[in-house]
Amino acid sequence: MGEVQDQFKPQRLKLDGKVIPYEKYITEVKKAVEATKMPSGAKTYCKALVDHASGKINDNLMKNAGELFAQSKDSDTEIKNGIQKYFGEVVGPIWVIGNNAFNDMPNKRDVSVFHPSAENEPLMDYELQIQESSKTKKRGSTTKTACKRVSTSQNKITKINTLLRNKVSAKSGKTTNTVKSKDLLDLIEMRPDVKKFWTGSMQHIVLTILRDNNTALGPIKALEYLSSVGILPSTYFKGQFVTNVINAFESAPSTKAALGLPLARVLSDADIQRLKKLVMDDRQLTERFIDKGTIKTVAKDKEIFILGYIAVAAERKLEKISKDPNLLEFWEIFGDAVAGMVNYVTFEVDSKYFPKWKASGRKELEKVTGYFRSKNTMKTRLAKKGMADGLGFQPEFG
Repeated sequence: MGEVQDQFKPQRLKLDGKVIPYEKYITEVKKAVEATKMPSGAKTYCKALVDHASGKINDNLMKNAGELFAQSKDSDTEIKNGIQKYFGEVVGPIWVIGNNAFNDMPNKRDVSVFHPSAENEPLMDYELQIQESSKTKKRGSTTKTACKRVSTSQNKITKINTLLRNKVSAKSGKTTNTVKSKDLLDLIEMRPDVKKFWTGSMQHIVLTILRDNNTALGPIKALEYLSSVGILPSTYFKGQFVTNVINAFESAPSTKAALGLPLARVLSDADIQRLKKLVMDDRQLTERFIDKGTIKTVAKDKEIFILGYIAVAAERKLEKISKDPNLLEFWEIFGDAVAGMVNYVTFEVDSKYFPKWKASGRKELEKVTGYFRSKNTMKTRLAKKGMADGLGFQPEFG
């Protein structure tokens, strides 16, 4: 199934690792689509998407092409997901350039497209490079000081001599990839005014804790910090019992080994009961291990309460905190970090395969909301697979 979707990736279409001028890029995309083993109906539809994005065909012709494909035998869920999730990264540059979506590339002939060879490049699915003469080189934007927002004097696009690089993160549907703490802090580090504003804030400290620790210890230490500064009650997750949890992770031969440790081997029964607030904030743990208001280290079905469950519960609590503006929101630090540095482009197709695009640039990103998203599950396989996916910020676009 994954292979069906993967064939739509720019890397699989061999469009990566090279800078391609706009007009040539359109030609190469069509050739690449034709060379694949995807069904003929899908090829025809994908090429129609390219023509529509570039303005070669109008909405009515695109609607006809979409409806025809929707009714064909070549259309199925996997194909649709592949087109929406990955082919949007391929057609996105054409739509952005063809429609001058961010008002920074009026002359298509001066724009080239670059796809990274890495399929998981942080904060970038493609880059639009604009060659400008010194006479037309843009100046920095005006600094704003509205609300808590700190703008930057740096231009929206990174400038290297006369080459402007407009980085775009593509997203399909309502969600995009989460943004890791390291990537946010790297962007903040590049912008002195933003760095000065946020350094020392609780948000910046939490991001630093998550960056500087592994995926299991990061949320635990962040939760301990928030319990020490009043975001959570001091009794919530602070004290020797938390220190013992941290020591268990740091003294284990590996994080995976620590995740699989029975909680009863790490903490005394008295310290285990001090975890009650965290445990009872998690529905799964409450159902499995709370009995008459007491934490049990062995469930009725003989499941063992392992240390990894505390790490996942800490992640989930951080997610709840980040969703509550009365506690500690993170969307403003995210907006300040990415606005003017990265643009977002949303691509969706409706039930009749008509494409819908949305560009989110500096103005939109300064108003974006979002939260930390936990992807790890509360299962015993933590001891084998570990917490592979670190906590990341999930932007939400209005």
